[in-house]
Amino acid sequence: MNKLIILFILSFISSSYATTFVPISAKEQVKRSDYLIRGIVISSQTEEHEFFKVVTRVEMRVEQGLGFGEVPSLIDVYYPGGNHEGQFIKIEGAPKLELGESVVLVLNNHKEQYWVSNLGLGKYSLKRVGEDYMMVNQIFPEHPEFGHIPFSRFVKIAENVKNKKFAMRSKTRFELEAEKRIHVATNKKQNSRGIASVEPAKNEESFPVIWLVFIFGALGVGVQFSRRKKS
Repeated sequence: MNKLIILFILSFISSSYATTFVPISAKEQVKRSDYLIRGIVISSQTEEHEFFKVVTRVEMRVEQGLGFGEVPSLIDVYYPGGNHEGQFIKIEGAPKLELGESVVLVLNNHKEQYWVSNLGLGKYSLKRVGEDYMMVNQIFPEHPEFGHIPFSRFVKIAENVKNKKFAMRSKTRFELEAEKRIHVATNKKQNSRGIASVEPAKNEESFPVIWLVFIFGALGVGVQFSRRKKS
């Protein structure tokens, strides 16, 4: 029997399952994994499954990956449970993947499908912190050792354990062109703001000074002419 089935069969007995999690270090999770990805959730749907009855299939846009011959642009990842055509299978601790969410997933291969390893334990949310990202574990977010892990540190752990590169996905021509357009537009916007901020300062400074010289000069001439006329 496949290792994935053995892993779940001990926990899932009825349509509503209870799951007990034991803390596993990020290093140990990497050792047990077949693939690792950093990506963004694109879509989610449920479907029938011969063993779990209902599973959730999530489409991911991959940004980085480890364990692939070539890092794919899109992959489908699976986990048990969900609501499909009125049949609701609740799995305590199942991964929570929101549309548009940036995550790191630990994956295992089962029948040429990518499954999230150890349910929510294999899912980390990515939060921007300065120049790096912080990985926050779904099940043990407050664990002192691996609840919060800098993504750069996780990459080093993964590459040392697997002796493979946590590689960036090769971007398509359309993505590169879109990024180039965004870069050009951003530079134009910044330059236009810079010019706008300088030019008004020059106008505000030079315009009053020039006219004040003429005004006070004219007033001076007028006063002298008035005095001479009276005398």
